[in-house]
Amino acid sequence: MMVRRCYGLLCLFVIGWGLSAFSASAAEPLHEQVDRLIVGSDIGLVAESTTDGEFLRRLTLTLLGRIPSSTEARAFLDDKSPDKRVKAVDRLLVTPAYVRQMTSAFDVMLSERRGDGEVKTAEWRAYLQKSIEENKPWNVMAAEILGNDAVDAKNRGPAKFLMDRGVEANLMTREVSRMFFGMDLQCAQCHNHPLIDDYLQSDYYGIYAFLNRTYLFKPDKKKPGVLAENPTGDVSFKSVFTGDAGNTRPRLPDEAQIDEPQIKKGEEYKVKPDKKKKNLRPIPKYSRRAQLVRLLREGKNRAFARNMANRLWALVMGRGLVEPVDLHHSDNPPSHPELLEALTDRLMVMKYDIRGFVRELVLSRTFARGVDLPADLVARSARAAATLKSVKQQLTKVTAVVKATDEQIAVVEAARSKGDEAAKPIAEMLKKAEAAVAAAKKAAGPPAKALADASGKLAAKQKVSVPLVTSAAKAVEAAKLLPADKELAALAARLDGRAKKIAGEVTAMSKDVASKQAAASATGQALKTAEAAAVKVRGQHEAARKVIVTATTRLGELRQTRRQQQTQVRATQRRQETLTALVGLATRQQAADSSRAELVKAQATLAPVQAEYDKATGRLSTQKTELAEAQANQQKATKALVSTQVKLKTLPGVTKSLATAAARAAAALAELGEDKELAGITKTLQSRSSSLDKELAAARKELPGQQSAASAATDRAAKAKQAVEQSTQTLGSISKRRDPLATATSTAQTKADATAGALNETVETLSKAWSEQFAIAAIGPLSPEQLGWSVLEATGMINRTRGAVVAELDKKSPLKPEELKDAAKQAARQKQIEQTVHDKLKGNISNFVSLFGAGAGQPQSDFFATVDQALFFANGGEIKGMLASGGDLTARLAKMSDDKKLVEELYLSVLTRKPTNEEVTEVAEYLKQRKKEKRNEAIQEVTWALLTSAEFRFNH
Repeated sequence: MMVRRCYGLLCLFVIGWGLSAFSASAAEPLHEQVDRLIVGSDIGLVAESTTDGEFLRRLTLTLLGRIPSSTEARAFLDDKSPDKRVKAVDRLLVTPAYVRQMTSAFDVMLSERRGDGEVKTAEWRAYLQKSIEENKPWNVMAAEILGNDAVDAKNRGPAKFLMDRGVEANLMTREVSRMFFGMDLQCAQCHNHPLIDDYLQSDYYGIYAFLNRTYLFKPDKKKPGVLAENPTGDVSFKSVFTGDAGNTRPRLPDEAQIDEPQIKKGEEYKVKPDKKKKNLRPIPKYSRRAQLVRLLREGKNRAFARNMANRLWALVMGRGLVEPVDLHHSDNPPSHPELLEALTDRLMVMKYDIRGFVRELVLSRTFARGVDLPADLVARSARAAATLKSVKQQLTKVTAVVKATDEQIAVVEAARSKGDEAAKPIAEMLKKAEAAVAAAKKAAGPPAKALADASGKLAAKQKVSVPLVTSAAKAVEAAKLLPADKELAALAARLDGRAKKIAGEVTAMSKDVASKQAAASATGQALKTAEAAAVKVRGQHEAARKVIVTATTRLGELRQTRRQQQTQVRATQRRQETLTALVGLATRQQAADSSRAELVKAQATLAPVQAEYDKATGRLSTQKTELAEAQANQQKATKALVSTQVKLKTLPGVTKSLATAAARAAAALAELGEDKELAGITKTLQSRSSSLDKELAAARKELPGQQSAASAATDRAAKAKQAVEQSTQTLGSISKRRDPLATATSTAQTKADATAGALNETVETLSKAWSEQFAIAAIGPLSPEQLGWSVLEATGMINRTRGAVVAELDKKSPLKPEELKDAAKQAARQKQIEQTVHDKLKGNISNFVSLFGAGAGQPQSDFFATVDQALFFANGGEIKGMLASGGDLTARLAKMSDDKKLVEELYLSVLTRKPTNEEVTEVAEYLKQRKKEKRNEAIQEVTWALLTSAEFRFNH
């Protein structure tokens, strides 16, 4: 049974996995590792590889954002080399079109089509394009996007991400967590997320703490703003549901809070705010946002790497391993957890090389997976039964593990809660003890200062006193040895006097110090007592805090473990759901086949009786018609006979009376002579008498025939009635045999419809499952940009514009003969041509974006259809202009006389495949049905039909 999947169908099939981490050798190419982990499922490979045409179309849409041209398609399809797919990948990855496509993809991913603001879209896209062209690593791009302050007028582009969010802390927090870590934490702002157990309020404020100090600095409203940052601003939070409160320093998901330096009050700025210089942007010594930038640039956070690995996978494969891409949590696990971890590891090892990572993904067989379900579903169903049994057992085990972990979490939460309760009175005691220390310090301060001042003065005086006293003593001693030296005696006396005076002052100061020492000792002892008490309480508080910290750390570890275990539970549940559907398929197929066989048997039994019944019903219907005609004829003949008989009964008397009246009137007229009135009456009586005589004669003549006809009509009606009665009796007899058979057949039909419906539902379930598991290719709509550029490519607008650009450049700035031999010059000219063509046509793409894209700031992956979209293709002047006889594609087709070649060129141009024989015949016949002068219109109509087909609109 081969089943063709409907467009837009999604999937769910969980391939076996185990958290065995990255088991593959580093030497194993990533694309081979991808296929090994995808194919290593419970039932093996599902869909085979795409055709070459489907592969080239999918690859070109992914890497260049458009379908291939007919020339590219024909060359690829005609290429017989075994490595042509690899060559095509490598060729496209180095084209300017790849850079533009990835620029567009990252623009839509990160900005979600937001318009101009403080930073213009052109500046932002220029930054992205240059980064993609240089193959700048994602961690470097992320650091630049979140770290740029827009101060450099020539490099404001990266700052658009934060500025488009109004530099509002909560909106920045949500968008950074979504875009850079794959976690939409919006609902964890005021409390733990009500629906996602993994998203905690502390997670939200961990990221918030990196950003809450950042603000828009725009002193001059006429000039573009820049980003600035406050040096302070701690983060605390409280749940509006439970009242639980906390505070946090900055931290990344799954990591600890970062350590921060202690900066003295008053020394927070490198560049201080200056009220007199309003244009001077303050710069803090320590920037929390700079720490976020540093961590991203280091690229060690797994949530950061996992998010981009998943987003690049979604860009290439059509959906993420985690979908939606911004809801990574254990209740929404990856379709292949081991694969996502391997991709995360490899992206980090590759140093966030976007081009290299994308190359590996498109080289995988998973990327080239077809869209058809396998033909051997029933056989797979039989093989899946044993696997389902083991999966159920595994689910029981992992569920029990989660339950045990929940119990451990409850114990640790209770311990932490108990610790919190125990710490509250100690915290209050510490608060009082520290207040007492502060009061004691305040009380001890003045006496200590007075003592210090007095001691300082005493020390200073003593510093002078000691050498002066010694000097005086020596001088007096010298004077005694030279009693005759009056000058020396006088000098010694003066020096001795000064020494005694200072000695007196020292004595006085010593007494003052002693008195102040007593006062300071009292307050100092009180301070020591208070500090000793505080030290004791601090020890108690530290012990209590260690209990809480230990419990909190353990709680974090257990929650991380539970997330991993819950991921395994959900993934195993998905496996069970899919395997259950697959196992049930055989039963449903058997039931559908059995009920269909019963239906066929019932129909076969009913058929001859039904045929007999139908024949009898037809015969009865004919006989009833005959009876109705015979009865109508009988009524008509009887009516005519009765009318004639009435005439024969009444007319003789009337004719006799009229004849007498006419004769008498004639006699009277003969007597009167010229009496015009009597003459008219007489003539009328004679005419009427003659007419009635003829009517009577005719009636006498018709009577035998009417009598015969009435008799024949009566016989015919009687026979017809008898025939109807006999056929009615026969039909009744047949009905008695037919009715139970018809009832049985109707019951069998109902049963067959029900079992077929159940089978189809199971097939759709499996199709959805396997699509989400990449066992079959996921079908999705082209993005607005892909649709626009593909329409331009298909209709030949790109080729036509390129020709005009080449002609214009060759005229205005032709390459010199020596430049034509220079490969670099040639490459530069080709790049110039491609960019000019893009610039000339990008206005057309804006129309597609406005019609087919979602609103600014909204998710851009949802498919929707509108009346405006239909009218754009049906009646829009732009599409009509592209399809006009002067259009590149339709003009080329109009010149082709061979219908087979025409149809082939049309299908290669629009659908990137050659047409089937039936399609060639159908289109050729359609063209032949139109008059020769209407051939161009017919070509445009067929081209329009292909452009509006689901095959063109969707990526498959």
